[in-house]
Amino acid sequence: MGCPGHVRVGQARRAAYPNAAVAARERGAGMGRGAIVGGVLVLVLLVVAVAVVLPRAAARPPGTAPSAATQTAAAQPEEAQAYPTVPTPPTGPTAQAAQAAVPAGAHPAPQEETYKGCPPGGDGTDPELNTLKNRVDPVAAPAAMPFATLLNLPWPTAVNQRHMAQWAPGDRAQVAKSNGLGVAVEAYFIRVQAEGPESPNCHSTTDVDFHEWVVADPADDRTKAVVVEVGPRQRDKHAGWTLARFQQLAKDKARVRVTGWLMLDPEHPDQVAKTRGTIWEIHPATKIEAFQNGQWVDIDTVR
Repeated sequence: MGCPGHVRVGQARRAAYPNAAVAARERGAGMGRGAIVGGVLVLVLLVVAVAVVLPRAAARPPGTAPSAATQTAAAQPEEAQAYPTVPTPPTGPTAQAAQAAVPAGAHPAPQEETYKGCPPGGDGTDPELNTLKNRVDPVAAPAAMPFATLLNLPWPTAVNQRHMAQWAPGDRAQVAKSNGLGVAVEAYFIRVQAEGPESPNCHSTTDVDFHEWVVADPADDRTKAVVVEVGPRQRDKHAGWTLARFQQLAKDKARVRVTGWLMLDPEHPDQVAKTRGTIWEIHPATKIEAFQNGQWVDIDTVR
């Protein structure tokens, strides 16, 4: 016969075990109910999100861009925007009108010079194009060209990203109607950038071109811009053509009149509607004036 104390301890233990099991079951049930409630809340939130977002997206007509605020928030790189898959030159009545409006003028043979050992044709595979880019002769009698004419001037797509020596005779003849024409164009200066090593400058790391963007309206961006270029050969002849001077013009969105040689650059059709509005350029520029106090002032003399 066991000790009465041992009997009482055993009875207490047997009484405790069922209570522990019940408590465990209750805790498990509580956790299960919590998980169910959490799942229901998540489901409710998803339903609300779908009900709110989808109607708003559907309300925007097909092809309509998101708001400017949305685009700004989404655009991380500077160039983030929607680009056409296949850039094409202007066509139709607008292009035909631009072609017809190209002013008459002389197309003189380029004057060239070897610059710091770099020949006019540079060191690339398209020396004919580089020779046009590196010409040093000023435009003696520029033809006034409206900005819209230059921006909407067409070109044959077969020359895109092809060396000039590879152009078909018909394409060459079409481009030649405007290529090498001395023009003066009024616009607004919105941006300048010093480029890296390029073949016209024999891939020099110090003597580089300045790319400049001009537009018809100071509120326009580069998708509507014409590119103006000045290389080291031209800058050596213009003491005021410093990067700092051009940066100030861009900051002011200055009204400018650019005189230079009209040139088709077939190397950049992929940039049309991205960082430029056309592959027609003023390249090189030979004179740049800013409109100040009611008159045109050569930027070489601006202080």
